[in-house]
Amino acid sequence: FLDLFRVVSVRGVSFDAERISELDQAALSNLDLPRIVGENVEVLAESGPPTSYATLEDAGAAAGHRVLTPAWLPGGWDLTTIEVAGENATRVTVRTEPLEQILGALGIDDVSIPAGLDGQQVTFRVPSVVHLEFTHTPANGELQQLGGNLQLLQAQSPEVSFPAGLDLAAFAEVGLRILGFERDEAYRLAQSVDWRSTLIVPVPAANASFTEVNVAGNEALLIQPRDEYGGLLLWASGDQVFALGGPLSPPELLEVAQTLQ
Repeated sequence: FLDLFRVVSVRGVSFDAERISELDQAALSNLDLPRIVGENVEVLAESGPPTSYATLEDAGAAAGHRVLTPAWLPGGWDLTTIEVAGENATRVTVRTEPLEQILGALGIDDVSIPAGLDGQQVTFRVPSVVHLEFTHTPANGELQQLGGNLQLLQAQSPEVSFPAGLDLAAFAEVGLRILGFERDEAYRLAQSVDWRSTLIVPVPAANASFTEVNVAGNEALLIQPRDEYGGLLLWASGDQVFALGGPLSPPELLEVAQTLQ
């Protein structure tokens, strides 16, 4: 029996990136951190390199859903790239021992990994992703816009299937404690979130800030780098997820996102 996770809303949490960096370099330097929650990684579907398309309709047919594009853009921005990356799917056998080692190295003994998780299988599926890129052409006498191009990614919601009955709140509390949350704060957040539908995005506090905003009636996350112009907007609508980022002001990013059609 399996349970299923789909992205319905997006929330942000700040964390200390140096804490994770020190963890990587210190007592657990011999641990394979990218594979910390699993072994026997089985690739079920691999996207391969993205494919370019001439029209939005062709890209939508390849991705299996209608492609949305902004009805409004600031002056000088034009659609220059339409690409689709195929589906990715992976099955992982969960290991809890490395996670227990991390908790021990950090001196965290007030949370525990949910029982019965070790040896279970979790499947991650990311449907085809449509990538639209917009390029800025300065008008006569206008300075070149800095910061690169505007990127819009859209896909049907990723899915994660996992053993039914898993205490997601308890598992999330472990992750929040590792990110540096105090015990009471980690417990409160873990208990307040619907983990079967909410994507939590960790934001490094020293490098960026985030604001929870609204895009066409949907909860969204606006991330702004501290030392760079521009930002990244993440949200879900219906059964799709979106990411919009580039060298636009926050009001402009929100206006572009509000006009997708």
